[in-house]
Amino acid sequence: MRRCLAFALAVAAANVGASCDLLLQPEFGAREPPPEPLPIATSAFVPDGDETLLGEMRVVGPCLTLIILNGNTAGERVLPIWPVGFSAVGGEGHGIRLTGPMELAKDAVDSERLELHGEYVDPAPADASVPAGCERYRLFLVGRVRNVAT
Repeated sequence: MRRCLAFALAVAAANVGASCDLLLQPEFGAREPPPEPLPIATSAFVPDGDETLLGEMRVVGPCLTLIILNGNTAGERVLPIWPVGFSAVGGEGHGIRLTGPMELAKDAVDSERLELHGEYVDPAPADASVPAGCERYRLFLVGRVRNVAT
């Protein structure tokens, strides 16, 4: 009888311990928290020029930059100043989701190619706020955006 009681207590303790471990596990089907908003420069100024840059978006520290592509070769990085209405979420190593009034319905994600139309500016428009630490990049005032990812 004592052996049965000891065995029953051991089984009960193991079940309680396993239940506690299950409670500490993430909920089945639980989603990761949503990505954080990225501080991006926006401006209501409309560029005068119509230069075209083709590149891919990348986050470097606090800066959402565009790596200009020449064929398949990466060139310089620029800091786009987006039209009002654009926003971005994500971050270094987490992917980027850029939303705004693009010419194509798809929103842009890092590694997708974007065609930015606008002009280089120096300094930034008066209503733009360039995130701290991003001043080292050449500024590009964006007028139109086209997602050219295939």
